[in-house]
Amino acid sequence: MFLIILILIVLSIIVILLTSIIIISRSIFPHSFSNSKPPSISLHSLSLLTLRK
Repeated sequence: MFLIILILIVLSIIVILLTSIIIISRSIFPHSFSNSKPPSISLHSLSLLTLRK
């Protein structure tokens, strides 16, 4: 049981890290992402929320 909880915690941390890296890289290099795919609204709103705090 403890192992399952530990795995879930690690997975959530990895997801949070990945999303933050994507947001940071989009704010630093907006042009490189605009060519490959259109920026998602959810990521944009997330970055706006983090900037407001």
